Amino acid sequence: MMRNILIIAVCFIVSVNTGILHADDNDTLAVLTVEKQTIPLEQYVDGVIEAVNQSTVSAQTSGTIVKLRFDVNDYVRKDDVIAEFKNTEQKAAVAKAEAGLRSALAQQRDASAEHDRIARVFKEGVVSKSSMDKAIAALKGANASVDAARAELTRSLEQLDYTLIRAPYSGIVTKRHAEVGEVAAPGKPIMTGLSLDDLRVLSYVPQRMIDSITRYQQARVIVMSAEGPRGFHSNRLTVFPFANQSSHAMAVRVELPPNVKNLFPGMYVKVAFLIGEQQRLLIPRSALVRRSEVSAVYIKQKDGYVTMRQIKPGRHVSDDQIEVLAGIDIGEQLILDPEDALAEYKAQQEKE
Repeated sequence: MMRNILIIAVCFIVSVNTGILHADDNDTLAVLTVEKQTIPLEQYVDGVIEAVNQSTVSAQTSGTIVKLRFDVNDYVRKDDVIAEFKNTEQKAAVAKAEAGLRSALAQQRDASAEHDRIARVFKEGVVSKSSMDKAIAALKGANASVDAARAELTRSLEQLDYTLIRAPYSGIVTKRHAEVGEVAAPGKPIMTGLSLDDLRVLSYVPQRMIDSITRYQQARVIVMSAEGPRGFHSNRLTVFPFANQSSHAMAVRVELPPNVKNLFPGMYVKVAFLIGEQQRLLIPRSALVRRSEVSAVYIKQKDGYVTMRQIKPGRHVSDDQIEVLAGIDIGEQLILDPEDALAEYKAQQEKE
């Protein structure tokens, strides 16, 4: 098998060096004049994907855990109840606060009625000003008692609501810190989770790149997959204003577009930061011909001949363009469709 591959490669190289043909006068092959183009100058560094929303929810009231509705790797929607506490004490506090509010409202009604009665007779000069002042003070005290009772009811209802722990956002549970039957106190961690909707990449770059990164504020996040590399452009960069004391590298955070599929926190990626511009010779990827380890293109010469020429390709600048490091000169005519060039080659062979 290896011997056959070597034979094919050798034959192809021979065809690259000797495969010259003449184009007809009415040749309609689509060609492109090769020239240098201005492209971004990028610097590649390593990066790690992390979640923007990643947090641990904790208990905000005391109580025994009676139910945990989710476990590690479960998907949770925003406001879903993830844990329940025994709420007997909290319900009793709510009932007591409701009763206190009813009592305060009854006292307020009595004080208001007494105030109105004293106010009427005070206008007629039947009671003294001190009696009027006492009625006013009693009404104010009753109003204050109502406000306090309502505040206590609000606090009790909030404590009751704390017995149901809800998800702050949609995401995945990554760790469970508590078990059913445990007694939770305020501050006790219950579950840790993260959201896959909003992701970002954290990279550490040399300090010599910081000025350019800050100036251009452009980056590409490159993820390798079975289908090939995927790139995500971003202009939302955050440069941390301090460097690591040992490596002298500075952290840069790159925000990814929302709801990106098949990306997960902890994944390794490459980040291409824009640090300037450069002139490079580019050709369409569709014009490139590959045979084993050899890359070539078809060139139409000035005298009308067509030749297949071996080239040294560079990096993929975009989905449809590739850099050429050697093998083509500026101003040459590149044949865009290799199939058309091959058909013309066969036709020329038959004529010759």
